Amino acid sequence: MYVNGSAITGSATVLPGDSIGIADVIIDLEGDASGGGTVVFSAPAATAAPAGRPTPGTDAGIRNVWRGQDLGPGGTLSIMFTDLEKSTNMVTELGEREAYQVLKLHNQVLREQFTAFRGHEAKRIGDGFLVLFASVRDALNCAVNIQRQLIATPSPEPIRVRIGIHIGEVLWDENDIFGSAVNFAARVSAEAVGGEVLISALLREVIAPSGEFGFEPSRTVPLKGFKGEHSLTPLRWRD
Repeated sequence: MYVNGSAITGSATVLPGDSIGIADVIIDLEGDASGGGTVVFSAPAATAAPAGRPTPGTDAGIRNVWRGQDLGPGGTLSIMFTDLEKSTNMVTELGEREAYQVLKLHNQVLREQFTAFRGHEAKRIGDGFLVLFASVRDALNCAVNIQRQLIATPSPEPIRVRIGIHIGEVLWDENDIFGSAVNFAARVSAEAVGGEVLISALLREVIAPSGEFGFEPSRTVPLKGFKGEHSLTPLRWRD
């Protein structure tokens, strides 16, 4: 069972607007937002998703099934990390309930684009996501559309998201994904600023010959845990 995509056992406080997932059923709570409540579960921490449909926001199912196929022990994929900028300040400025509504809107917009561009949400990490794509084009088009949709979506507070993308070999077991490429993608994302889609030099080399995407001037930076300096390029996504 899950509350807002996170596995829960025992008790959990829920508020109007929260979502409870039980197997393949999603229950959206409604009611007066002035008060909360407590819902008690007595189920294992991991509930299996139906075949071919990994549960969003959970680690289970990363290796087992993605797009109807067993991915095996590894594969070359486009790796996207996202992060909501200044999410902690948002709570101070807006209050907990209003900030939660902004976060919920952020999650909705991003997950809609992950689905539209065939991305696999491997993990939710804090106020961001780790998403895998079999196609470089899908990964970049997804990132572009995330930024455009966030600008077009009415919100009490501007939603600015950092996005970093790299391409490389991904390794996983049944509960996690790992590998140097995953770590590198995380470092790329950490160098991005809100509203930016930052890509690695290797990913740019792969997609640039297609002529489908524009790029801003690159910058060279050190990345923690990786020797030397590395060229990172912002994707041009504004009309």
